[in-house]
Amino acid sequence: MISYDDALRRVLDGVETLPATEVALAMADGGVLAGAVRATALVPPFDASAMDGYAVRGADLQDLPCRLRVVTVSSAGHPAPRSIGPGEAARILTGAMAVQGADCVVRVEDTDGGPEVVEIRRPVDVGANIRRAGEGARPGDVLIASGVVLNPAHLGIAAGTGVDSLRCVTAPRVAVVATGDELVGPGAQLRPGQIHESNGIVVSRLAARMGCTVTSSRSADDVDALRSTLGDLAASNDVVITTGGVSMGGEYDSMRAAVAGEPVEFWKVAIAPAKPLAFGRLGGEGGAALFGLPGNPVAAVVAFELFVRPALRKLHGISPHSTPTRSGIAAGALAGRGDDRICFLRVRRDDRGHWVSTGPGGTHLLGGIAEAEALAVLRPGRPDVGPGDEVELLPLWV
Repeated sequence: MISYDDALRRVLDGVETLPATEVALAMADGGVLAGAVRATALVPPFDASAMDGYAVRGADLQDLPCRLRVVTVSSAGHPAPRSIGPGEAARILTGAMAVQGADCVVRVEDTDGGPEVVEIRRPVDVGANIRRAGEGARPGDVLIASGVVLNPAHLGIAAGTGVDSLRCVTAPRVAVVATGDELVGPGAQLRPGQIHESNGIVVSRLAARMGCTVTSSRSADDVDALRSTLGDLAASNDVVITTGGVSMGGEYDSMRAAVAGEPVEFWKVAIAPAKPLAFGRLGGEGGAALFGLPGNPVAAVVAFELFVRPALRKLHGISPHSTPTRSGIAAGALAGRGDDRICFLRVRRDDRGHWVSTGPGGTHLLGGIAEAEALAVLRPGRPDVGPGDEVELLPLWV
């Protein structure tokens, strides 16, 4: 049995960021940028009006109210065809190019709105209401950093630079296999000793919500069939995740036999739940990463959050440690195991913002973790936490 820190180190050392591909801008939402997007020109490219109004000369506004001749118009996409001089103004609309000769913009509501002669009723400072060229960025400035998970606003920034595609890290291909003779699909009629399979649903969706391309299947506890299934999946996926069959129970733990001869780094980690946990490779060096998660549903979720999520983040070009632990105040007693394992308890916030257990349910019951917002981390040197004590927290689902 190895420590949690050692296990996580081995997992992260065992995966590398996937290569990048060119993705059409419209399809890049949710992708991970593989290289920084830099400005190639001034952003915005020209001085523009920040609002509807009149472009004027500050020197003409010494005595108010004053009346100025409206001699031209500047609208979005249609710059004023001429400059203005003393005693003149230009009608200007939001986003339109600034007018030569003008050094400020008066809001239309601070005038009488005259179409040919406008009365200016309130003073403005020189430079007022003008967006300056380059105030957003100058050539070479980083507009979107490498490693960012792209959202629609990022796509707008990229489009604004004239880009029509972005280099994004390839989404990890993940295969999820739930193992066990007792498993049947949702909606199937149960026979004695059977249960409806849920791990495949939960783990698949956890991976899919991270932007992975996911397939899922079930396998009986048949060593030869499972070995063949894993081999086929390893050939077409970056990660293979199994649930069940990794305990020390003997002949019925099919996973150990199915991957005999494969480079498995470890089978047990000093944590609770999810002590039985495997990580290795299928197909040797350069093959698909293998995660053998416990069959108990809560333990499978905890193992995913602790080890699979950081690995998938690294594969996808994202920092694996973007969800570090933080601290909170315990609302009630939280009891650890009192042995050498780190204990991860399911907790949520109460009405005061303090952290309370979601219940003592066993690792076969998903209800407690469905309500949880974080895992309370109880380390061996401090097995118990009392009401009002500070507790270490690992956020869930992020």
